[in-house]
Amino acid sequence: MRRTFLLLALSASLCAAHPPSSAPSLPPAESSTSPAPLTADQIAAIRAAAEKGDRDQQFHLAMMYLNGHGVEQSDTEAFAWLTKAARQGQPQAQSNLATLYADGTGVPRDDALALEWYRKAAEQGESLAQFNLGVMYLKGKGVTEDTPQAVSWFRKAAEAGNAAAQDTMGGLSRDGDGLPKDDTAAVLWFRQAAEQGEPDAQLHLAEMYLLSRGVQGDDTEAFAWLTKAAAQGNIEAQRHLAEMCFSGRGTAKDYALAATWYTKAANHGDAPSQLGLACMYADGLGVKREPIAAFAWCLKAAEQGLVAAQNQLGFYYINGMGVAPDYPRAAEWFRRAAAQGDAKAEFNIAGLYANGFGLPKDSAQALQWATRAARHGLADAQYQLGNLYLNGREGAPKDVAQAAGWFGQAAEQGHAGAQYNLATLYASGQGVPKDLEKAVAWYTTSAELGNAAAQNNLGQIYSTGLGVPRDGPKAEHWYRKAAAQGVATAQCNLGCLYLAGVGVPVDFKAAEDCFRDAASQDSAPAQFYLGTMFENGLGVKPDASQAVIWYRKAAAHGHAAAQYHLGLLYEKGQAVAPNPARAEELYRDAAAQGQSDALTKLIALLQKEHPDLSSLQPHFEAAAAEAKKQNITDPDELKRFTTKYVATHLPGG
Repeated sequence: MRRTFLLLALSASLCAAHPPSSAPSLPPAESSTSPAPLTADQIAAIRAAAEKGDRDQQFHLAMMYLNGHGVEQSDTEAFAWLTKAARQGQPQAQSNLATLYADGTGVPRDDALALEWYRKAAEQGESLAQFNLGVMYLKGKGVTEDTPQAVSWFRKAAEAGNAAAQDTMGGLSRDGDGLPKDDTAAVLWFRQAAEQGEPDAQLHLAEMYLLSRGVQGDDTEAFAWLTKAAAQGNIEAQRHLAEMCFSGRGTAKDYALAATWYTKAANHGDAPSQLGLACMYADGLGVKREPIAAFAWCLKAAEQGLVAAQNQLGFYYINGMGVAPDYPRAAEWFRRAAAQGDAKAEFNIAGLYANGFGLPKDSAQALQWATRAARHGLADAQYQLGNLYLNGREGAPKDVAQAAGWFGQAAEQGHAGAQYNLATLYASGQGVPKDLEKAVAWYTTSAELGNAAAQNNLGQIYSTGLGVPRDGPKAEHWYRKAAAQGVATAQCNLGCLYLAGVGVPVDFKAAEDCFRDAASQDSAPAQFYLGTMFENGLGVKPDASQAVIWYRKAAAHGHAAAQYHLGLLYEKGQAVAPNPARAEELYRDAAAQGQSDALTKLIALLQKEHPDLSSLQPHFEAAAAEAKKQNITDPDELKRFTTKYVATHLPGG
């Protein structure tokens, strides 16, 4: 909502509506755009008519004094002549006299007298006075605030064709302020004013097109109206145009034109445009990359209190963008933004305390600032707090339930990492009751946002039927998505799916490709599976030498199955020289990880080497006793534990 008085332009438009009743030979009132020079005789004629009491020429003379047109500018003289004309009922003089009282120009400010003179002019049908009288009622200036009265006067002025009033009626209809909320009516009012060239209305009409409010969305139409408003110097329209040129919305993407519009608005002090221009200079988009210019524009916006600019300036100081790196100054700007309640700045301060950059390293302070940011709703801070409480780091006590709470808040805001972590807690029942249905739901939400770990886990869930019906195609779908992001585990899992034909047709070639992709990232399981494919001729020509190469790679990473299979090859002397000692070593390593087949082979080898090897029964009995002490009851876990225990107690273990 803005108040429009337009003193400098008033005489031209109003005198046209009310021609002088006398002295028809006198020139028309001057235009504020390019007033015609007045001769001495014309000035004398106007003054003579005014002194004889001609109210229109009194008004004319007042405007000459107000604008310094043909006479020396004088607010005092303007006030005196406006008063004479107003007292004679000249509506334009009454309206302008009201404005002098409202602004305190040439006279002490007096809202009550301003209201009185606006009312006199408004009651004579003076549309600008009607509009300004509406403003007085709306803002409670010189009168008790009265929105219905304000709307009544705005409507009169709008229906009389006053563009500012039409724009105001549009705004009230759009916002439901004093009028029923009605976007269609708002568009009608905005359009009437926009077609008269009212720049604010052109801006507002464009915004309705952009937001599809009261009219079918049309970015091209919005761009056209913004261009009209921007050409008249409307700063907000210039900024919107810059944003549309930058993104290619409603027009072809044009960074240079975006920079041009940002510059126009920035030069008029528009802080968001100054920040936008800073970013363009920082990245060299539409302009030559100039870090110093980026810093300078960002500083201008930050000094105006724009929170985003203050944050950005902090990063410029950290990264040395157009200025020497200075962590203390970065902290200062983050604090300024934080003082305005900005959660991002609070989180940035937490980071400085956590790392000791520009501030003393202080885990307690870091936790405090991160908590403030999280409580202000910053998802990144909530996610980080969840991790701190989950792992008991940076001064946060280990508290899985509290971690789940923070993950939950961030997850609800669409934070993919928090959704993944929350799903994992539901799957395991840590900090929350175990709930596989919720786990799958959160994994799915996270996966759909592109979280590769969630995609891989969903693949495992559907391939094994954990909490959902087993579904090979869905498993393949999610494994593929994670694999495409380079996740070695997913690449290996996808390979296993194709190798075994679990819910999908067996495809050895696809399996090999997946395993090779994962193996190139040193995935031990993938290296092992490549070894088995070459050893058994699965989709490839049997090649024990290749099998040895891949088993060795996996065994070097501690892969138990690879150690066992490589041990078999050494024991048999297949593709390698027979080496029982090496086989024993590999069997022992695998058995120590719970590989029961390796334990069987190890025992057989030891019995060959040590015919006097006493009974193994005491080792198994001791393992059973220890398992009972540790309350290990799950059969698979018990088997692994027994294997590990016995392997480490055998000779040489």
